[in-house]
Amino acid sequence: MTATLGIQYANAPRFALPIPLEDSHALGSFGPAPPQPDRPIGLFVFGPVGATDEECLYLNGWTPDSGGGRRSR
Repeated sequence: MTATLGIQYANAPRFALPIPLEDSHALGSFGPAPPQPDRPIGLFVFGPVGATDEECLYLNGWTPDSGGGRRSR
């Protein structure tokens, strides 16, 4: 499986609609997550999410390796 991580798909100016990018590239690692409270009240508590930032419009993609349609074991 091949992973392409941290593809930024838009810029998000504060308090404005996202602006599509003309050209994007992959970071090679997960992009930042949106800022979240540490412990939401009344919800499940999840583990750490890593880096957070308001500029968080990133995608991660996985594609199967080309192997003629057979699964490797």
